[in-house]
Parts: sequence; C-alpha cells; structure tokens
Amino acid sequence: MKVKFCTIMILFMMAASATVAYSQDKKSSIDVKGGTANSSDPGKWGFNSAVGLNLGLDPHFAFALEPGLYWIKWDKGLGITKTSGTITSELKASINAYMYPIMAVAKILIPEAGEGILPYLAPGIGYSIMKYSYDVPAYDVGTTHHNSVSINETYKGFTWQFMVGAVIKPWSDGVVGFVVEAGYRSAKLKQSSFEINMSGFVINAGINAAIF
Repeated sequence: MKVKFCTIMILFMMAASATVAYSQDKKSSIDVKGGTANSSDPGKWGFNSAVGLNLGLDPHFAFALEPGLYWIKWDKGLGITKTSGTITSELKASINAYMYPIMAVAKILIPEAGEGILPYLAPGIGYSIMKYSYDVPAYDVGTTHHNSVSINETYKGFTWQFMVGAVIKPWSDGVVGFVVEAGYRSAKLKQSSFEINMSGFVINAGINAAIF
C-alpha cells in the first residue's frame, strides 16, 4: 500500500510540474461534471461529481488531475416495527458514504472524429478516502428505552478507472463546450482488515472550458 501511495504522489507532482510548463501554451482546460455511479457492496446508485484540470500535451494526448466526490445515502430496516391503527412503520438506520477519489488520468484524444467533437479514452489511477456514517435514532420498545447509536468510520484505498467520453463544442470559436462520459471505477477500500467494495459504473456530464 505504501508503494502504491508513493507512486500516486509522484504522478501528482509530475502533473503539477506539467501545469507550469504547459500553462503558457494555452493547451489546458477544466471540466466540471456531475452524474451518478453505483457501488458493489451497498448495491446502490448515488451522486457522483468531479473537477478535472486537463493539460494538453499534443493533439492526441492530455494529462488530467481529477478530484471528485461520490455520495450514497440509504436507509436500512432494522426489523423493529410499530403499528398505529392500520399503519405499520419500521425503525431504520440512516447510512451515508462520502468517497473522495483523487485521480491522475491519461486522456487519449481522437481529434480525427470531426469538427466540434473530441472523443477520448481516459484510464486513470488514484487514491480514495471514504467517510462512512451509520446512525440509529433513539427509540422505545414497550417500556424499554434505547439510546441513539452513531458510528463513524474511515476507509481508504487504491482506485483505478477507465472512462470513455467526448467533448462537444457547438461553437467552433468558443472556449466553452460540453463533456459526457461513462465508464467503470474500481475502489476496494479498507480499514485495517475490513474491506468495502465501492466499485461500479460511472456516468457523468458537464461543462468543459479552456482556462489557459
């Protein structure tokens, strides 16, 4: 794990150097995108977003730094019910998972596709930190009172992804366009010997704008 983490940090430092080197060539852009993603262990879809700094190296290749947020919220029934007249309700735990992936992405560009559209392939590697919370409100069963329960944990781990997308620019002389992409992200995050699999499919759409 330490070797993987050091490798990722080296890639990030290389990308930071590239930002300085290429900012004067006006080849950089920024993506602001949002969408949805699912994950294996919770088996849920949630909100996904990312901001990407794209550093154009040549017409067929770009490097991107891409921090993001993946948020899933769901409820889990605990099998404790209460009947009021004809209505039966169930006590539920509220669960939130906030995953923060930081990705280094190599974008393979296909400018030959035609004017106004730039398809790309985007493999990437990185590191994710996930904050997990599990909350049960206080409740009573008969004359017995149960206090609320709150559990907060942090999971971390190596992350990789492969995306396919395109930048669409309706205006040939404009600096703003649209970006759409879909793909798969692998994130098996750990806390000590415990693992949660947050891997799943990702769908994003947003805005691409030239910044340098």
